[in-house]
Amino acid sequence: MKDMTKKRIAVIGVGNLLLGDEGVGIHAVQYLSGLDLGDEVDIIDAAVPGPSIIYMLEGRELSIIIDCADFGGRPGEIILADSKRLALGEFKGFSLHGISLDGVLALAKELQIDVGHVLILGVQPDRIEVGIGLSESVADAIPRVVDLVKSEVTKALGKAV
Repeated sequence: MKDMTKKRIAVIGVGNLLLGDEGVGIHAVQYLSGLDLGDEVDIIDAAVPGPSIIYMLEGRELSIIIDCADFGGRPGEIILADSKRLALGEFKGFSLHGISLDGVLALAKELQIDVGHVLILGVQPDRIEVGIGLSESVADAIPRVVDLVKSEVTKALGKAV
């Protein structure tokens, strides 16, 4: 059942601010919350949600999850992955801190919870260690993350944000 109080699109930042680049998703949504993306977009600081992220995704047309992802790229490199490709096993290692994203999506399907279209915006970390703040290369990636989010929201809404 669709929750009528939820907005069509969710941009969800995931991460731990106390572990350096691991907090990139949180830093990104903090930046995005200062922008006007329109009345149909929720910006969510999810911290370390685990399986409860299902309820943040439920009933949305589109959700964009921003997280730190070690995919073997250069520090600050960004990957945009579609949940449909995750389901096909094309991407491995995306984690929501204790449970894999493909595991969360499989659980939602098993529970017959409609999570709509999910995009994952992963940023390759430089360092994950105790400490507050992003490495220079990951901090420099934030404007590119914001541009990608704006582009995907524009596509979904059919109008510029």
